[in-house]
Amino acid sequence: MFVPMFSTPAATERTSGSAWLQAMLDFEAALAAAEAKAGLVPAAAAEEIARHCRVELFDVASIADRATSAATPVIALVRDLSALLDTDARLHVHCGATSQDVIDTAAMLVARDVLGPVIADLRAAADECARLAEDPGLVATLLSAMPQEYERAAGAWQSEWEPLTELLRLVAAAAARTRQLLAGLRVHPEKMTANLDLTRGLVMAESAVGPLLGALGRTEAQDLVSRLCRRAVQEGTTLRSELLADPQVRAVLSEAEVVAATESADYLGAAPAFVDRALAAHAELENR
Repeated sequence: MFVPMFSTPAATERTSGSAWLQAMLDFEAALAAAEAKAGLVPAAAAEEIARHCRVELFDVASIADRATSAATPVIALVRDLSALLDTDARLHVHCGATSQDVIDTAAMLVARDVLGPVIADLRAAADECARLAEDPGLVATLLSAMPQEYERAAGAWQSEWEPLTELLRLVAAAAARTRQLLAGLRVHPEKMTANLDLTRGLVMAESAVGPLLGALGRTEAQDLVSRLCRRAVQEGTTLRSELLADPQVRAVLSEAEVVAATESADYLGAAPAFVDRALAAHAELENR
């Protein structure tokens, strides 16, 4: 009921579920193309992926419904896209990307599409202002006819004070609490390890999927690891032990490879580089 009041037809269309889904598909097509250019993905596979990255080939409502179980629509999208592709191309869908990569990029694509009409409207409004400014008599008449409230003197101006004060207080409190929190923070590696062990290795599920992708494909590898995670919970075992005991996994991975894929201490990603960068930036600020 309220959408027409607070939006425009163009903005409504460009922020719809179909628009979001197409933006995510645009990411997947661009990712495959970039990886093909870098020699990481066969060109034929990238072309096959791009041909199927069209929103009309997908059930938007179904993907939205399945997003609730994973807190992201990307998993369902990648699964449906993979199902449309031939066997060779299927292995290269979403290669090296995360759900955040897809959503964040799609958000910028959607924002870009919405900003086009917005900027056009603002430019047109500026043109009208310029046109009106060419007639000094008209401008003077319009300004004198404006109600006092448009000069921010009868409510609009004052209404800013309390929210601004509250925002300043919140920011100041957040900064002070963060300082106190960090000052009292103590790191206990042995307790961190114990907390990770409580999960029985389930936090390494994503890492375990990676080495299986080449042989099994994304969907089958994810389903296999998910099944082994459930078994580990039901039987009170660990993900590592279930992987080592599974014939399908062992046909692809050696014992050493399974251990490496489930070693949480080695699963740091780019964290060391980020830490070094932050420390360097901090040292630079301190030396100014």
